[in-house]
Amino acid sequence: MEEERFNLPFWVHLYCFMVAHIGFIPLYFGYSHYHFHYLGIDDESKILFVALISSLSLLFYGVGVFTCRLLQVDRKRFAFLTELKKFPQKNNFDFTFGIALFLFSALIFSIYLFSLETIPIVEAVMGHSDQFSISRSDATNNYAGILPYHYFEMFFHDILFFSCFFWIALYFSEKSRRSLVLLPLILVTVVFASFVTGEKAPFVWFSIGMVVTLKILLSTNRWLNLSRGLSVILGVGGFFIVVGLVSLTMKTDRYTPFDYLRSIGQRITIGAPAVAYFQVELAQMDKGYLEGRTLPNPRGFFPFEPVLLPIETKSFMNSRYSEAKVVGSAPGPYWAELFANFGALGVCVISFIVGFLICCLSRFLGLLGVNCLAIAVIAWSSTHFIKIAETGIGSFVFDQKTAFVILLAFGYFVLRFVLQKTGVTSDE
Repeated sequence: MEEERFNLPFWVHLYCFMVAHIGFIPLYFGYSHYHFHYLGIDDESKILFVALISSLSLLFYGVGVFTCRLLQVDRKRFAFLTELKKFPQKNNFDFTFGIALFLFSALIFSIYLFSLETIPIVEAVMGHSDQFSISRSDATNNYAGILPYHYFEMFFHDILFFSCFFWIALYFSEKSRRSLVLLPLILVTVVFASFVTGEKAPFVWFSIGMVVTLKILLSTNRWLNLSRGLSVILGVGGFFIVVGLVSLTMKTDRYTPFDYLRSIGQRITIGAPAVAYFQVELAQMDKGYLEGRTLPNPRGFFPFEPVLLPIETKSFMNSRYSEAKVVGSAPGPYWAELFANFGALGVCVISFIVGFLICCLSRFLGLLGVNCLAIAVIAWSSTHFIKIAETGIGSFVFDQKTAFVILLAFGYFVLRFVLQKTGVTSDE
């Protein structure tokens, strides 16, 4: 049995429970004034019904994971994945690769920033609350740049995060100061990119990836000097705390710090169940089940007009967005989108498939050797696939981000393997 350095299916399951299920308790008892009085989530029978759909999803996801665990894998067939050198003290190939990946991602991020008329996070810090909503809309859902927003977002979130995880692993592995030179710049860039659109979720996902990266490094490298490791952990942790405190001070003229903390807690635990409530309600209205129309339709290949469920849900939840000509978005958990498309049967069947595939991925990642790219792939996977709890299934059907990371990893492994076999690399 392969050794999984990070139990991805378990943590996705737990994240789905914490983010997209447990929040039905405060919703049912009306503990959230905003959701009960302002959004009108007050139908107890409907809340119980949506909670039942969520429970079915959790159950069949677990069955899919269990089924995958029953399969036996011959580890010898994947021995080539572990043939790469494990943490050479000075790895020029990884150092060059890390610099190139970060600079390329930062370049795409810069192009995106220069294409914006206003930067949402700047508007928020300046206290321009009215302009902030419009700026955030124009920078995300209503973005009209040279490329669609999701292409830019892939680079300044996913690939930039990936480069940071890679660089952290490189810093731990090299035992040299050269990898430390760019580390502060990379961290500052990544954190700014996390908040640039005014969203808080990307920073949470990045923090999870950092925790996974450090966990793997500290568990697989016994030679790691404890004081050196603690200094990095405390430094990174302190940096996150400072940024978090800065974000908490936004709009202090309207909210107290306690109100802000309570809002964050409600957003984490109640946000996804509340969106699921409205998505299920939309499916039970006159339109009926959407029968897959919320799924991607690349270049109009399939004979249907795509339905942008997150945008329609936001307009349905809060009509002031459409009245103000602000394109809002309210993505919900994957099982809510499945119910809106295929009903309860679709939730059961596809949740089983999701659990099975995520477990297969986790077991495959356990076959990778211990190197900087393998750690970055595992950490990035932890940040990417937990999003299924609150971003829907549609973005994972034609998953361009995963495809790009696979191509990136494949190119890395092939090039480094060839260079090692030919003796071109100068890993000391």
